[in-house]
Amino acid sequence: MEKQFQKGTEEFMMFADFYNLCKRFWIPEDTDKYWEELVTETGKFSRKYDSVYARHLAMGLMGALEELNKERK
Repeated sequence: MEKQFQKGTEEFMMFADFYNLCKRFWIPEDTDKYWEELVTETGKFSRKYDSVYARHLAMGLMGALEELNKERK
């Protein structure tokens, strides 16, 4: 069964914030500043929504970016 996320709900806002997080960090950079900001911002995201979904989204993004960064080296 398909779930519709109504505008203004916590789920809708979580996915909107995750999308913005992805846009900000989508291309990994090999700098300490980039990785420190990524850790800080994904932590804020996880704490803000405090759910298993938010934690897994944040960890998945970080893991994918780490893998992409390693592949580029």
